[in-house]
Amino acid sequence: MKNQLNEDCKAILDEYSKEISNLNIEKDDLKTLVDNGIRICKTYLQRLRQKVMDGCIKSEEDEIYFFKYIKPTVLGDLLFYCYLKNTNEHRPICTIYVQEEFLTKKLEKFNHFLKKNYKCYAYYNSEGTQRIDEYYFVRCNLKIEEYSYHPYSIVDSDFATSKDYLFAEFKAHEKIIHFLESELFKLKALKKKRFKSLEEWLTKSPFHWTDSKAAITEIIYAITYSGSINNGNVEIKELAKYFCLLFNIDDLDFYRIYLDIRLRDNQTIYLDKLKKRLNIKIEEDIN
Repeated sequence: MKNQLNEDCKAILDEYSKEISNLNIEKDDLKTLVDNGIRICKTYLQRLRQKVMDGCIKSEEDEIYFFKYIKPTVLGDLLFYCYLKNTNEHRPICTIYVQEEFLTKKLEKFNHFLKKNYKCYAYYNSEGTQRIDEYYFVRCNLKIEEYSYHPYSIVDSDFATSKDYLFAEFKAHEKIIHFLESELFKLKALKKKRFKSLEEWLTKSPFHWTDSKAAITEIIYAITYSGSINNGNVEIKELAKYFCLLFNIDDLDFYRIYLDIRLRDNQTIYLDKLKKRLNIKIEEDIN
């Protein structure tokens, strides 16, 4: 009977697979891809629904197979394109760091969903498991308490089971997580390329540090732990590296120098000097 169901739906699924495979997330304009993806998924999901209404499901085995594998495949793609649309519309157009922060938060959110539903997600990943399929993928077993979660279980109970939507969510989450990880990888590669170019430019810097190495160490530590750069998400070693390149400083052992600074009677000699000089300049300009 499963074979009969496959024959009934095969033409629709084959058409769907061919049409959806023509979309290329790497090459197509993202907005166009999302709009086309949503349109295709909605069209074929409606065709599958009509097939069910026409009576393609002849047995409980048919029903389980359809709502466990067939419907979640198309619905999962639809949800993925919806998530992709939301991510693209809200993605900030600014620095790499801000984009990384945005995408990382999105990634954490989608991963949290899988962790929150870890029991069902483990069942979803258990190939061949059929232990409680009849409770998850037979329509008469759709429980009242699950109505609040399932988007259309109340108005379209003929095309909904207890967990078909959740399985579609799992498929969508896996795809959007893969997309976000890919985007973060691209940003890291771009950042590395830009930083390499920046390093090359900094090596030609005309500026030379003419004060003590203890003075620049005070600045590096103060800026690092002020939270002023990347909201505090910066390694002091990296920051020191760029200061040294910018000001042509050789052999800055800032860790050892910092230990010496801690032992001084006044640990902020240079920072105090900066504050004093700035106040003098401001007073001169005011007067």
